[in-house]
Amino acid sequence: MMVLTERQKSRGRIALRKIWAYIRKDDFKRLEAELQDVLLLGWDAATKEAINDVIRALTGDSELSKSDLEKMLAALELRLGVKFAGRVAAPLVQIQTSAYAIGLEDIILVKPTFSKVDYAALDMLERHNTYWMRNYYDKQIAGTVQDIGRAALRAGLTRREAGLLFQEAFQNQINQGIRYWEGFAAHVITRSRELGRVEGYVQAGIEAYEVRAILDRRTTPICREMHGRIIRIEEAVKLRDALLEAKDPEQVKQIAPWLKPEQVQGKKTAKLPTGMALPPYHFKCRTRTVKHRGTSAKNTVVEMEPGKKTPEVLLGRSAEEYTNLLRDIRARKLRFNKKDLAHDSIKHMQKFKRIKTVDEYVNAARNVVKTSDKILVQWYKNRELQYLFFGSDGIVTVDMAMEIRGYYFHRADYIERTFQNLLREKIWLKTSKS
Repeated sequence: MMVLTERQKSRGRIALRKIWAYIRKDDFKRLEAELQDVLLLGWDAATKEAINDVIRALTGDSELSKSDLEKMLAALELRLGVKFAGRVAAPLVQIQTSAYAIGLEDIILVKPTFSKVDYAALDMLERHNTYWMRNYYDKQIAGTVQDIGRAALRAGLTRREAGLLFQEAFQNQINQGIRYWEGFAAHVITRSRELGRVEGYVQAGIEAYEVRAILDRRTTPICREMHGRIIRIEEAVKLRDALLEAKDPEQVKQIAPWLKPEQVQGKKTAKLPTGMALPPYHFKCRTRTVKHRGTSAKNTVVEMEPGKKTPEVLLGRSAEEYTNLLRDIRARKLRFNKKDLAHDSIKHMQKFKRIKTVDEYVNAARNVVKTSDKILVQWYKNRELQYLFFGSDGIVTVDMAMEIRGYYFHRADYIERTFQNLLREKIWLKTSKS
């Protein structure tokens, strides 16, 4: 059986991403895959050069000297820092410019003509991204190489012995770099796209936009918390301008820090730090912004009634933001969580006399979600937002991974009593149908 190297696995992942991007007509995923290709090919060439020209040059039986180590470290820093960044600079600029332009065009719906603000944003992106590429070796690899070098000096290893030691350790660092560059490409595209969108929102006169995460089992808690939030365009402009004025990329970390979910939970959107106005919210973030959909008569939360013991964490979202989540849930053909379905189909399904098969059970749960006019939200086990949909003889629970987590039988004459009992620690979302 052939064992694939980390490089081969990465190339396979990128090829699949390109195919899916073209199938789904997702320009940003296509650009992300193209940039991953550029970075990994550049990194592959730079690391091969470093191994062949620098590490394998350590030959002979003379003892490794401090001078040998210093020369090697300087040569590695040059090849994996400045030369690597230079090798990928031109395609990086082209791809990030495309991501910015498409982000802008998606909003204004015409091919954009760049303004002074656009060029300033693109210049900032180029400087900051080049900084991180040049400094990856220094921040992530150099320390390990230096430690190995000092250990080799103390042990009195020969140049040949030290070279073999460096080569083995260096290969592990290279594999870590492959994963890093995949994530870095995603970060570049996200930041470029969202800055382009900000200018698009401004030009189109849009007053507010929505944060939209991809909701599945991979979604991070911070993106779940930000999903559906409605943010005023002034906050995005404020963040963009602060990023443009940042003196160096390290200052960006202070302007737009990656917060933990508990730093956001329970806070009203208007009270969130400006740095949360735009994704990315973490490394390899998949979240985007879109134009605010506004309100409609269907599936609109018109009033929120919290219970006497409702936790603060549920009070941060507005009725409009809970409406966004409700619409997302009802727009999907929800899956029933496999583990929960295996359990519930044995323990709960038989209590519904009208339901005979698992498929009927799942479809009945979906129907309750679509038609319920009594909806609660809860903070489940102090970690997760869930929606509870009340039917005529049962309750369906849906989580923010867009999965049904349970369909529980309740006698029709007890449903109202159960609803009132549960309301004490939850919020009643009164919809336009309620």
